[in-house]
Amino acid sequence: MSELRKPPMLASTRLGDVIIDFANYRLISNKKQSKIEPRVMAVLQVLLDNAGEAVSRDTFIDEVWDGNALSDDALNRTISILRRELRAFGYDGLVKTIPKRGYRLDYPDQAAPGDDEAISDDAAPGPRKYRAAILGGIAACLVAVIGGAAFWFSGSSSSALAGETDLPYHGKISRVNIRSAFHELQTRGMPTDIAVEALVRTQSYDAAIEELNANRDSVIATLSPQEYIGYLHQLGALAFDRNLELAVSAYRQIVQLSPEDTLALTQLGRLYYANGEMELAQSYITRAEATEFSSERERLAVAMNAAIITQPPLQGRIDALRAVEAEAEALGESEIWARTESFLVNYEWLQASQTDDFQDEDYAAWIARLEAVRDAQMALGLQHEVLRTRCQIALMISAAGDRRGAIAEYEEILELEVDLMRPHQMHVILSNLALLHMELDELEDAKMYNDLALRSLRNANLNGELTHNWYLAAQIADASGDRETACSYMSTALQAALPDPGHDYLRTYADELSCEAGG
Repeated sequence: MSELRKPPMLASTRLGDVIIDFANYRLISNKKQSKIEPRVMAVLQVLLDNAGEAVSRDTFIDEVWDGNALSDDALNRTISILRRELRAFGYDGLVKTIPKRGYRLDYPDQAAPGDDEAISDDAAPGPRKYRAAILGGIAACLVAVIGGAAFWFSGSSSSALAGETDLPYHGKISRVNIRSAFHELQTRGMPTDIAVEALVRTQSYDAAIEELNANRDSVIATLSPQEYIGYLHQLGALAFDRNLELAVSAYRQIVQLSPEDTLALTQLGRLYYANGEMELAQSYITRAEATEFSSERERLAVAMNAAIITQPPLQGRIDALRAVEAEAEALGESEIWARTESFLVNYEWLQASQTDDFQDEDYAAWIARLEAVRDAQMALGLQHEVLRTRCQIALMISAAGDRRGAIAEYEEILELEVDLMRPHQMHVILSNLALLHMELDELEDAKMYNDLALRSLRNANLNGELTHNWYLAAQIADASGDRETACSYMSTALQAALPDPGHDYLRTYADELSCEAGG
């Protein structure tokens, strides 16, 4: 094999009938365009420069990651995204895996390598703003980041789904997901052995949660008070994103036994905040602020959550978070910095959306900041946080007008998220996929993803967000020309809606459909 070369900084080149716009990180054909992550584009450039030859992992480290340490997952993920993007343009199988040697790009027969040409901004439609459609999504991602879930258990919905599509599950929980689930406890030197053993043995979060909860009464007699508190923390960590009633129950029992348990107080604040119970959320986070902290990390974590929960004005939250972020960066607390930065990007975006005070190029800056957050979380092994951040990135890509790019990102997140079994996070991803496909007039795909979003909530007996998805189901049915079904879905949406002026849009849409009052 010849010596690999540093790729030239091309403005653009062609791969078959696809223009590769390196300057603007785009793939363009006569039918579509797609925005590409800079790092994915850099990997493509290295492969193009060495077309027909295997490129080793060490070469990618040198050329793309500037010699920094790189996990296999990071490179695999980047190659996976590149393959998916090329496949979307009709070029499947161009990037080959060469066992024990690396990856190779094979030119398609019609490709014309090195055929540079200038790309004008008129080559394809520029990014557009879809603020009305995305503001709810912003809130959903914010809730997902801070609270884990925005639902309370209240029994199953009586409405039937139109389809019988089931959510995928790979059947095995990876070690990185297990480590990620208990990161907070491990960081504090707290036990995780009982929950980890149950999770490894059952390969099911639900089964492990059920087992730990069922044994609460029996183990209390065999454990010291401090050991029992540790047991409850393990149950709370498992249930936090998956079973809110049990998570709240575990943390409340901890606070009864240990009134100054900072972690339990903070987790209760986050859970109640996510559920919209602000008075309770603020009372618990205020109690957490008054405790004696065991470390600077603990103090910053409480301050970060307090900045959100006890600072109602948007600008107040932004100012408080910036102060926490600066201190976390100075102290080298990269985990706190990353989470705070993700909040800041969302709040700054929300503020700009409300005032219409930003330009399209600001999206690139926000996405770059979120990518830095994602990379920091990947380095720390925080898979649960990585996927939430990628959800934010996908939402930002969508807001910038690149629906195809957002769909591709959401689909990859979905593939990884299914094994974490977090109902709310699954719902956020599936709902956004349904909305994007509907906006592209791809109604069958929109219906499939919306049915899955509804099922993800109903399987977990979570009803808090069903209203939006029944409304979306009605829109999809109406766009498909099925007015009767649309009205039926609107009737269900109206029945599920809370008596809130914020739901007036449901009656307005039902009136537009000329639905009868009874559905």
